[in-house]
Amino acid sequence: MNEPRILINAMNGFRPIHDHLLNTPITSSSGKNRPSPSLLQASSTYLALRGQLATELPAFVELLNKGVKATLKEWVGMQVDYWKEVRVQWMDLWEMLRVEGEGNGGARETIGIWESRWREVDEVLQMLPI
Repeated sequence: MNEPRILINAMNGFRPIHDHLLNTPITSSSGKNRPSPSLLQASSTYLALRGQLATELPAFVELLNKGVKATLKEWVGMQVDYWKEVRVQWMDLWEMLRVEGEGNGGARETIGIWESRWREVDEVLQMLPI
């Protein structure tokens, strides 16, 4: 995963040298201002890296995108399964807590019923020196 970044950073390191070579005036008659061999080599390296990355990076990004999509799809499936199971467990809990004749009155009714059932237990627990 770091290899493309390493190549991109290397290419970016050679770019100022390449730009300098492009902007250096060269006179052929006197031989002055001839670029040094190291400058030419750095520019050639930049061009080679840029060409290679232009060829390979789109394929890498496409494969990376496919991998991320597949991973995300699998994760979404796991989340769906998890929340289905959570819903089943909650429904089982509500069925166990249901008293004959109770309806589904929403959150307020549920909280009221819960408090009325556990008020005595809560009072006893409050008296304990815990």
